[in-house]
Amino acid sequence: MRELFLFSLTGLLLLGTFSCKKDKPLDIQTTPNINFESPEVGQISKYILLQGENIKHTANTFFEYLPDTLVAEIIEKEDDKYLIKEYLTEGSASLNGENYVSFADSTLYYNLIKSDTALTIQNLHFRIKSRLFFYPNQEDGIRNREFHDLPVNMETWKTSLPFTTQYIECYVENLQLLEREYPHLNVQINNLPMRSGSSGYTHVYSMKHGLVRSARYSDLTGKGFGWDLISN
Repeated sequence: MRELFLFSLTGLLLLGTFSCKKDKPLDIQTTPNINFESPEVGQISKYILLQGENIKHTANTFFEYLPDTLVAEIIEKEDDKYLIKEYLTEGSASLNGENYVSFADSTLYYNLIKSDTALTIQNLHFRIKSRLFFYPNQEDGIRNREFHDLPVNMETWKTSLPFTTQYIECYVENLQLLEREYPHLNVQINNLPMRSGSSGYTHVYSMKHGLVRSARYSDLTGKGFGWDLISN
């Protein structure tokens, strides 16, 4: 399975070369990522779509990258509320005949609200919600502290933890993802909705790097999709 993972990364590098020819790329040297410590207008994060399977079976670690690129950009600020614009780039497959992402041609807007304890997402449309942040309601959100209680590994799209329908706060150290290494990342898993047949979700992040990975997966099929950060 590790060979498959490496093969996926190799494919991503080739995909990135192809995408640069079709899209006008963002200048990631001068455009900082969305930073949870100090969000500011003009910060941009760029992600590639991933698809995995069998979330309930730790032994099956296969996943693949798909040719969709998502951009999240802070465009306005009001006190501790940041308006985010989210859209797919022109070269994305879901804008060109594929159906990997719902409402692919829609540009979404939502607020990132920062408090003393968390950052929460306020979707501005009751039906079309962020494709990047999978929190089902505004009461949930990104905890703005480091997790240190439960170390895990994350070599593919899953953690090394056995599957459970629980809420878990854990962390991963020295994660290498798409040729970048992150010394410490929070891993926030909420599979409680799967007890009633809804989707579970995971967010991997730090206050410095922002959201590095997000994933949502079906209780019925075990299949999931998500996004990996490709700009830093």
